[in-house]
Amino acid sequence: MPILEEIAKRLEVPYEVSVEVMSSEGPLYFDLAIPSSRRPLVLVLLVQVEDYGRLSLFPAIRGDIRLAEALTNMDNRFQLIKARGVPFAAIGAISLFEPNISSNVAYTDEVLPLSEVDEIARMIKLIVRNPWYPVFSIRRWARRTLLSIEPLSYYLEPSGKIARCREARALIGFDIEEDEVVIKNPLGVIRMSIEALRMSKNNVKINELRNVLLSNYEVDDTALRDVVGGRITMKELTELLMKNEDLAEELLGAKNASQLLRRLVNFD
Repeated sequence: MPILEEIAKRLEVPYEVSVEVMSSEGPLYFDLAIPSSRRPLVLVLLVQVEDYGRLSLFPAIRGDIRLAEALTNMDNRFQLIKARGVPFAAIGAISLFEPNISSNVAYTDEVLPLSEVDEIARMIKLIVRNPWYPVFSIRRWARRTLLSIEPLSYYLEPSGKIARCREARALIGFDIEEDEVVIKNPLGVIRMSIEALRMSKNNVKINELRNVLLSNYEVDDTALRDVVGGRITMKELTELLMKNEDLAEELLGAKNASQLLRRLVNFD
């Protein structure tokens, strides 16, 4: 596939093409895996649209189905692998791009226009080098199943090997059955949100992160007690960090953290 070759030429990182990845329900097939199918950081599925109503898809989805069904099926395939608990970023690239597509594909990390080869390669290179990049996943927590947003936590070393960043820890978990939100490591959640604003094009993900930062969910974290003196809501914590540039950068380790937080909470 010529478009796949063009993406691969721009990557400057290890990759595999036309890969088979094992899931809980058997093998699934993807166009691109970085760095390998055994332990992917990024999986990419290319979707080619013949016209506005029907699709011809390569290689994971059978053709001649409607666009909405195809995107749902693509999303389900990513989730079958994510159910293993192995973090990775899921990218779907489609030849027909509409502004609302990323809103419809809520649990695929990025959906990009297939025509923008440079942007697809740029996004992949950013993701594999940043362990704070937020990914959607499915988590078991306290006997509950959570739809979650968490940092990728792994990154690609210059040698091409996968390494883990143990500082990149955070979790926003949505318990659909109980209508509850689980927050672990609130400072990590804020740092992850900042990275999302700088890197992600998925408005669903950014809006969910923004809503949590502006929420009244109470957090009680040992790393915060010396600063805030006890429990604090996510909204209060976000406002505190936005008001104090030095404190924001000290706690989050991100340059211009307070300015980025202001941009995030005012995101349209």
